[in-house]
Amino acid sequence: MNREPSPSEKAEVIDSTTAYLEGLPTGVETESAVESIGGWIETLKDDGRPELTKIAGELQNLRQLLSGDQLDGKAIGKVMTTLGELTTQASLAEKEIADRLSKLGSWLSKAGQSM
Repeated sequence: MNREPSPSEKAEVIDSTTAYLEGLPTGVETESAVESIGGWIETLKDDGRPELTKIAGELQNLRQLLSGDQLDGKAIGKVMTTLGELTTQASLAEKEIADRLSKLGSWLSKAGQSM
């Protein structure tokens, strides 16, 4: 059985993910993104909380869109916006890391709306 990460471990992962996303150049390799998304899907599913399961479902949608032969920017943007909203909502339940989740949610929403 996996041990529950501490609030500081969760914060570190969210901070590194946000920094990674903010530093991405336009046109990042989709293979790298799909691989990273896969890790997040498993992590969120393993947690089992409904709000995180919803995020994992949207990440699966994003992974599928990024794995297609032709990328659909509008569809990808819509999923990213939804991910931002769900992440921001999840921040309400995660008091120790709420600010970090909110920042990540905001970034996802803005990125999705710009597509």
